[in-house]
Amino acid sequence: MAKFKFSPNLLDGINQTARVHDDAANPLTQADTGKFLKLTGDSQYGLCAAGDEIEATFEVHDSPAGTYDGFKLGTIAKGGRRKVTFGEVLNVGDYVVAGAVLPRGTGLGGAYPTVKKAGAAGTFRWRVVSLDGTNAAGSTGVIECVAGAGTGTNAA
Repeated sequence: MAKFKFSPNLLDGINQTARVHDDAANPLTQADTGKFLKLTGDSQYGLCAAGDEIEATFEVHDSPAGTYDGFKLGTIAKGGRRKVTFGEVLNVGDYVVAGAVLPRGTGLGGAYPTVKKAGAAGTFRWRVVSLDGTNAAGSTGVIECVAGAGTGTNAA
């Protein structure tokens, strides 16, 4: 008998256009698709560092060859669910933050971004809602945004 499991849905969350730079000199590239983001400036999202709260995911690099006000634009996704890799043992219900991150311009290579257990309650809260097998480090599962962007609670 098939088992019901939460999974990320393509239509989950809110998609928005934003500046996609860590700063004006360092735009994100198509290789950064799928990585976790945080607000880094005026109308601007950049890559999370390990331990940062997750505010969005980089979805698509939209800018044509040019820039807008000196910045390239992209689509970010807030809220919803995301498939992730566990950077440590995690259980259903554990709150998470960004785990080990790859450098800007390095693709995920078919993998998923890594999460680790949150040390304290934050504004943007994501928790484990589904396991793909075990809860061991290196396993995959699904996280869901339960406070912050796109949830109606502390919405950004």
